[in-house]
Amino acid sequence: MALVAGDTIDALMRRVDAAGGEEGTVGSAEAIKACIEVNRKLQEAQKIRLAKIDAALALNTSTQTRIRNLVAQAQKERKAERQATARGGRPHRTPGKPFFVDAQGAHPPKNPDAELRATNKSNKMPLVYTMSKWNDETRKKLVKNVRSVMLKVVMENQLESMEAMTPDQVVESGQKIASMTDEELVRATAGKELNWEEVVKLSGLKRSAAACRVQWATVDDPTIRHPDVHKWTKEEDIKLIELAQKNENHDWEAIAAELGTSRTATACITRFNRSLNGGMQKTGQHRSPTQTEP
Repeated sequence: MALVAGDTIDALMRRVDAAGGEEGTVGSAEAIKACIEVNRKLQEAQKIRLAKIDAALALNTSTQTRIRNLVAQAQKERKAERQATARGGRPHRTPGKPFFVDAQGAHPPKNPDAELRATNKSNKMPLVYTMSKWNDETRKKLVKNVRSVMLKVVMENQLESMEAMTPDQVVESGQKIASMTDEELVRATAGKELNWEEVVKLSGLKRSAAACRVQWATVDDPTIRHPDVHKWTKEEDIKLIELAQKNENHDWEAIAAELGTSRTATACITRFNRSLNGGMQKTGQHRSPTQTEP
């Protein structure tokens, strides 16, 4: 009995009955095997259809749940707005709830500003920083505790050499270090990064480690030559002009370091722009490098 592609089970069974008298047992067995194979394929196709139906039902249930939640949230917000309006207040949405939501409940990706706010929130960083001026009391605390940290650094550097000393020599060395001036300590710890978190902890100041470091580096470091105390010299002015031209009026930290006269970057850029910048000649604000200014 010849098989025809696309035969159904009923058609094959009818052909089996017809073949019984024509081809005998062999033909009947062949037709039965073909029926079983067709049945297996139909069952597999049916399983695939049922799986798709189950997935569609699950998606439908999930979508209905999201819709109910959105409706409930919208009703809650409208109720809050009506209550706020009745009290004479300003209607508002519940904070933290995204406004745009697609049919699957997904939200649009965060823009860079939103990502920054989320990062700051997780790091407990304020959106606005309040700056308070340093007064004499807070500056004294800063200087005192920076000195303590510098003494600790110098002592740690001397530990190896102290191992070979006698007890009397150790005491003498410790007393010598303790008697060092602030300027000597700054020079002894040059090139070493101080632990500014420890400075904040020791001083009890409500300042960040970065704020303390900036205050020390620009104001309270005793090795700084402040313009109101140490006037700019002719040699400094000439070298400052050369360095500014070399660095194209950028990187004032590097300019101050290369100047090598204990001037801060702020002092260098202020001196250059107010007194030495040739571009200010047209405004009458330029002074000759031979002149000095506090």
